[in-house]
Amino acid sequence: MKKTVVVETFSNGTEYGLFLEKNCFKCRHYVGWEVATAENPECSIEADIAEAMFNEDKFPEGKIMMDIEDGKPYIPHCVDFTEV
Repeated sequence: MKKTVVVETFSNGTEYGLFLEKNCFKCRHYVGWEVATAENPECSIEADIAEAMFNEDKFPEGKIMMDIEDGKPYIPHCVDFTEV
């Protein structure tokens, strides 16, 4: 049986890195902080996740979900993901 749960924070940097690879780096909303401008800002969800490394209250509430099937968790996904 499959269920989807809200992710409240990543447990470590590896989980965050996997999320970036599966979601952000393949999403049309992603703009790296080093090239972001006022006209082309970085994704607010990814910016909040990065800031949450220092303050967990900044983690984007309700924006990151994870599927669990037969007791096995999958890499979390972003609700705003739009593939490039």
